[in-house]
Parts: sequence; C-alpha cells; structure tokens
Amino acid sequence: MISDIDWQNFTKHFPALRSEKKSELLVRTHGIIRHVKPGDILYRDGDECTHLPLVVSGELLLTKHGESGRAITLYRVEDGESCILSTLSILNSELFPA
Repeated sequence: MISDIDWQNFTKHFPALRSEKKSELLVRTHGIIRHVKPGDILYRDGDECTHLPLVVSGELLLTKHGESGRAITLYRVEDGESCILSTLSILNSELFPA
C-alpha cells in the first residue's frame, strides 16, 4: 500500500487522482513506487505489459528498434505523464509494441 506521504507527493503530479476515492483506493492498494536508474529497461518489444508507468520525476524514453538495430525515440514520458502505449497494451491485452 502506498503511504500517506508518498500519496501526497504522487498526487502533486497526478492531481486528478485526489478527487476520485475509488481511483485513490485502487492506485494506493495496487500501485508500486519504483525508483529506476538511467538506462533501466521497463519493457521490451513484445513483452507482456503488466504495469502502467506514471512518471513522478525524470523521464522515460520510448524507443523502437528497427531491423538494422538502430533505435528511434518515439516519444518521452515526463513528470506528471503516463505512457500511452502501456495504457493501450493493458486495455487491449496486447504485447508491448516498442
């Protein structure tokens, strides 16, 4: 369960979650606060997407690798944002596409 202090910090970045008690209970009960280091990979192309990253600080880069092995940055997820491809993967029960 997410502590009161962590919840207060989290909702500074995602204030809409403060107004909905059902959402608050869901996120506080099932959410995991994770600190990742630069270069850590959360998902690879074709992975099952099991969590929705909500960025509180820093940024997440979403990249796609071509057949040549070169990476293309599709977009960045910054403070107060979530990853739309993760959302779509979870809602559609599809593998992560990037």
